[in-house]
Amino acid sequence: VIAGIQSSSNNIDKEGVNFLFMHSPTKPRAAFTLCIALPFWLWALEKVIMNGDPDLGAISFLLVIVSCGFVLSRSTESAGCCDCSNVPCIMLLLSNALVSLNYIVPLSFDLPLTLKIYFAIAALYWAILCVWNWKGRKEGVDKKEGEYESIV
Repeated sequence: VIAGIQSSSNNIDKEGVNFLFMHSPTKPRAAFTLCIALPFWLWALEKVIMNGDPDLGAISFLLVIVSCGFVLSRSTESAGCCDCSNVPCIMLLLSNALVSLNYIVPLSFDLPLTLKIYFAIAALYWAILCVWNWKGRKEGVDKKEGEYESIV
């Protein structure tokens, strides 16, 4: 992340935080999403195994990890999402949406306000990540080298 910020501040093309968030194709977006989902999945899995707590995050984050792996294995540098179809991107879209929904459900429960705030922020974050990953499926397609357009 520090190297990305450094690269962005030096206006290096196709690198840094600006490239990742605005112009990157699906493959780096899936890798970024995988890095975010993995610790949350491990945390949810630990809660289920060690405490016996029912946590849908153990399933929903696993689906994100699997879909990221599918995107990473199917993506090519020349194609936006996949060389054959949008199936990997659709899987990533649906799994991200499921995580967001997983955070929305407990908002109706009688929980402490701080926990509800956490759930609301997490739901919004994963909804934004869902849209960001979906928009990345077309980045890099039909563009010449070094030519990018904003997706915002």
